[in-house]
Amino acid sequence: MNITRTILYQSFVRTFYKQNAGLFAFLVFIMVASVGRANEAGLLEYHFTLIRAMLTDYKFLAFVLIAWLLYALKCEQFMADKLREKNYAFISLLNTKSASFVFVRMLQIQLMFFLPVILYAVICIWIGIAHQWYVNTMIVCLFILIVCPVGAWRYERMIRKNGIIRPVPLLKINSPFSKGHYMRFVLQYIGSRLKMLFFVVKIFSCVLVFGMLLNHTKEESDMSMFLLFYSFGLMGHGVLIYKIRQMEEFSLGFYRGLPVSLSSRMIQYLSLCLILLIPEIIIIALMTPVHLDYAHALLLIFFGWGILILLNSLLFIRLFNPFAYLKIISGIYLMVFIAVLTGIIIPCTICLFLISLYIFYQNYYRFEMADQGTTLI
Repeated sequence: MNITRTILYQSFVRTFYKQNAGLFAFLVFIMVASVGRANEAGLLEYHFTLIRAMLTDYKFLAFVLIAWLLYALKCEQFMADKLREKNYAFISLLNTKSASFVFVRMLQIQLMFFLPVILYAVICIWIGIAHQWYVNTMIVCLFILIVCPVGAWRYERMIRKNGIIRPVPLLKINSPFSKGHYMRFVLQYIGSRLKMLFFVVKIFSCVLVFGMLLNHTKEESDMSMFLLFYSFGLMGHGVLIYKIRQMEEFSLGFYRGLPVSLSSRMIQYLSLCLILLIPEIIIIALMTPVHLDYAHALLLIFFGWGILILLNSLLFIRLFNPFAYLKIISGIYLMVFIAVLTGIIIPCTICLFLISLYIFYQNYYRFEMADQGTTLI
């Protein structure tokens, strides 16, 4: 029994957290490391505000549950992918055991996958009971009690059918680009391998943009607070861009040797960053001109575009290891923070593009990976 549990833990749980280390590092960054202290509001006050919103506002709770459901689907996708690999063929030996035996082992795996969510949910339940927010607290309890057993049951069925059950596709991209086009490769990679990360990053960023603009009026000229939150959401795209650059270097190495001019390559990266920014652009457009004037709307679009292209261009200096890259992102956010507080956001936006272009043209053909053994995060 203990041997079976150990093998399953090493094969699935450890691999899952190692493979998604970048995503968890990003979540720790936005939920803990990036929380400052202003107006006597610190880390505990910040999370209490989030939990109170969850347990008193049905809309916010629905958003949180959707995010948790996407995480559950990511876990299922991970299991389905692993069970189809030849290295995991030995898992089929579990078919010699009873369905209840396999279900219990898969439930243990699911609980380990869901451990971050369960820990946060337990805190929410404790606070909800203490403040008598019973309805939403009960919904959180039921969600956990339903998702974990259902996930375990799905895993058990996958094992019985040798992993041939495919998870429901969440992001199927019908690319408008011709076959063999660089952008087509990237979009298909996002749709097949990064859809969960893409959803997490975009939901987080779009909620920040929508929430801040909803409380902003057209007459307000001070955009400092909004820009700080907006840039904070944009920095989260660093994990997504890092994964794309890793894929490009490990799987599209031939592309560097193709007869494509540097200017054409730069235009492709500019287009990619603009495509990634489309959800935020749509929200900004919908909120204009009621909550935002046209000048500020254009500034936000170009500011966000500049940050994304800078995050991409920096990875042509070296393919930094994930945690070094997160430190660089934190440094960029600090510089943006200073620029916003000093009111030089327009010059800062121009500098973002100029610095990105300079880094790209100077380093594209000099590029070296920081660590040839770097694994996908």
